[in-house]
Amino acid sequence: QICQRVLLIQKSVEMVKSKIDDQTWQIFWDYAILDHRPEDVANRYNVSVSAVFKYRQRISDKLKIAGDKLSCGIDGSHSNE
Repeated sequence: QICQRVLLIQKSVEMVKSKIDDQTWQIFWDYAILDHRPEDVANRYNVSVSAVFKYRQRISDKLKIAGDKLSCGIDGSHSNE
């Protein structure tokens, strides 16, 4: 059960990451996963703090949708999500 969940998360991340430009993904990763301060992330990538929040929310939403599709047996790799 745990291995299946890890594989589901990994596949969801791969699907979403392949559709996101590198800088936007890195902003999301630094803030949402590595837990860096939003101000620090914004300064590092020369974007506004609100953009950091926006990217985190958008990518989090995409990850949830991808995970939901995969857990229902739907491969969303060809969708526009």
